[in-house]
Amino acid sequence: MKPKIAVLMPDNHARQSFVNQRVMDELAKVGDVTYNNSDYNPSVLVEMIKDADICLTGWGCPKLDETILANASKLKLIAHTGGAVAAIVSPYLYERNIKIISGNEGYAESVAEGTLAYFLAGLRHIPYYNELVQKGEWKSPGFANKGLLDKKVGLIGFGAISRYLLPLLNPFRVEILVYSKHLSEED
Repeated sequence: MKPKIAVLMPDNHARQSFVNQRVMDELAKVGDVTYNNSDYNPSVLVEMIKDADICLTGWGCPKLDETILANASKLKLIAHTGGAVAAIVSPYLYERNIKIISGNEGYAESVAEGTLAYFLAGLRHIPYYNELVQKGEWKSPGFANKGLLDKKVGLIGFGAISRYLLPLLNPFRVEILVYSKHLSEED
């Protein structure tokens, strides 16, 4: 018998991004799938997951606490399309020994890439230049920008994003300063 999969994400841009037709087809091969055609209304979620073995969540999902999980006796796995799960987990979820996985590792690399782009855009004032060029102008006299080469970069926290960011910064010969409560002196 196929597992029952409840896709709790409402039918919006985020769900369409993560659960496109290809993903829907793959989910249908794995299990019997139901989709949330409402919003993250707790009463809708309670009804959707009462017989589900697996549920798929996304950004904006409310905390999966005793109220929502009370009748979800078959639920074994929550797959969260976001990175961090802190906003949706509850002590009750852990007491029930329901496993939770997220896309954290996959998103961290993309976020690190974006972080580098933000560094460069900010230092080089790319939004400023873009606006001027769109108006058919060029930079104003005396306007200067800075680069990233040979600068100091401070990282607060050293999770997955920072770990992906480090090798991206190598070509810029930056000095890295890191603060994290979770790093050993050796790290």
